[in-house]
Amino acid sequence: MSLIRFDSVSKTYEEGDDIVQALDSADFEIDEGNFVAIMGPSGSGKSTMLTLLGILNTPTDGDIFIDDIAVYDLKPEKQADFRSEYLGFVFQAFQLIPYLTAMENVMLPLSITKMSNKEQEKRAKGALERVGLADKINRLPNQISGGETQRVAISRAIVNEPPILLADEPTGNLDSKNAIGVMNLLKELNDEGETIIMVTHDKKTAEYADYTIELKDGRIVSKK
Repeated sequence: MSLIRFDSVSKTYEEGDDIVQALDSADFEIDEGNFVAIMGPSGSGKSTMLTLLGILNTPTDGDIFIDDIAVYDLKPEKQADFRSEYLGFVFQAFQLIPYLTAMENVMLPLSITKMSNKEQEKRAKGALERVGLADKINRLPNQISGGETQRVAISRAIVNEPPILLADEPTGNLDSKNAIGVMNLLKELNDEGETIIMVTHDKKTAEYADYTIELKDGRIVSKK
């Protein structure tokens, strides 16, 4: 079943007097439960595609459907609700708050829900247990390793139990050992039913995906 669909999606930016074609007539579908890698050289449109998927940008042309909903037809407050319900984000730079513990960082997405504080703590603890960090819940980000920090970030992304996980170079700041650990974790989440779309420049990382969408100059040049 198609969970995500891009219909002739283009995105242009104005840079001074120039028009930059960041994405050009992108057409593709992603089925529920797929693990997809997006690859391409710098400036190929990878980040633009991910921000469009994350409802953080607006296409110049075309339509984007998630679960058969035209997400860019929604009003801004509905987009925010949709993003919270459907999407989890994992970033290369982790983006944890340094003075909050692992548990407190993971609880952040729950702060806008109607859950009680006790329920939020239970959910956050469960998310940290899921990534093997049950014994690190009270540690600050500077008290754990880089790989553990990214695991906390993944816990934060999945704590709302969104069906889609968007990962932007999730191993970009990790050594090879920690990168393998994070990718094995993402693969486990995918095996449990999570749909994952990951931007990466690393071919070994992309091998964890079911298939790769390759971009060049804003156009999809292959899907394999």
